[in-house]
Amino acid sequence: MFFMKIVFGLGNPGNEYAATRHNVGFMAVERLAAEHGCQLKESRFRSIAGEAMIHGQPVLLAMPQTYMNRCGPALEEILETFSEPPESSLIIMDDFHLSLGAIRIRKRGSSGGHNGLKSIEASLGTREFARLKIGIGGFDKEEPIEFVLGEFSIAEMEEIQTAVHLAAKAAETWIESGIEEAMNFYNRKELTQSNE
Repeated sequence: MFFMKIVFGLGNPGNEYAATRHNVGFMAVERLAAEHGCQLKESRFRSIAGEAMIHGQPVLLAMPQTYMNRCGPALEEILETFSEPPESSLIIMDDFHLSLGAIRIRKRGSSGGHNGLKSIEASLGTREFARLKIGIGGFDKEEPIEFVLGEFSIAEMEEIQTAVHLAAKAAETWIESGIEEAMNFYNRKELTQSNE
């Protein structure tokens, strides 16, 4: 039983990165905060953070301000402050191995080359934390770094907004009912916004 659950969205700080593919984790946390009246303005834990009650449970929503490849220490500080284990965290992140708009939840796993997850693994010394991946589509001729730091097209952003909505709902399920329930429902291949 965890006292405080942490939803930790990955991204890069600054307006120049706000609409990039790498920042869908921030987008999902902002959506979750908006839906639960949470003010994401406190600067602490090297993050923009806010606390909310979601389905009767205390939750810390956080967006690290340390840049993607150095986000691990921010989560480590949060866990130490609240004396919580890594399993009390849900990391929301982009994944270019998933098709655009798809979401997948995993109980644990490797970084898959994602620099944010690499940093978290290095700081926590474990892979035992849940992650919610939002598909940003694959890249063709671009280098991976150019792709993830690029912005979505207008058409792509429509799909991403739907995915961000689903990610926020999946995070709510994780908070209320746990990782297995969230995986069972939101990892279905044909899930759409109408399936809530």
